[in-house]
Amino acid sequence: MTPNTRKIVLLYLCSLFCMAWSGGLIAQNGANVQAGTMLMQNNSSEVTASGEYHSGFFVGLNGRFGSYTFYLSPGAYYSRMDIKSSSKIGFFQKKRRITMIKIPIDIGARIIRNPVFNFRAYGGGVINYIESVDEDATTMSLQEYNDIHFGINAGLGVDLWWLTFDVRYEKGISGMLLNNSQTRSDYMSAAIGIFF
Repeated sequence: MTPNTRKIVLLYLCSLFCMAWSGGLIAQNGANVQAGTMLMQNNSSEVTASGEYHSGFFVGLNGRFGSYTFYLSPGAYYSRMDIKSSSKIGFFQKKRRITMIKIPIDIGARIIRNPVFNFRAYGGGVINYIESVDEDATTMSLQEYNDIHFGINAGLGVDLWWLTFDVRYEKGISGMLLNNSQTRSDYMSAAIGIFF
């Protein structure tokens, strides 16, 4: 990660914490620290072999700011994804990986809400920044990837007291590789978190 990228991500995360802390007096506002697993599939055989997936994991946080019903949810996640696709899922195996920073900005609604249980639905846009590619991992170098590719996503979440469970689907809308705008990546993720 370049020094400028580190500063931007750190500033973004600090802003999320400050907003969560200042909004903590309003019920249902706060921050959600999460970790989870994800699968990625690209619609180009240059990236993903037919019928295969790339598996990975992520950690990060998102905020929730708004009323009891509707909220804004910006987030930032550090993710590691296998470079080579496989028909077998291995989220935490030691493989060559791509490191990405994912920045979703969602609008959500609490469909069922009470002090013990919340059911949420949300959607929005995602900025994916490719930070690094493990050396000697592929015939493609970091320079062949777009630094940034975009997606749109939708998700469902459940809050049980302070524990959160989320599933999310992201549809790629821009190319992952510089030489091919059709290399759009789709992601499916599941996460567990703590809301405070």
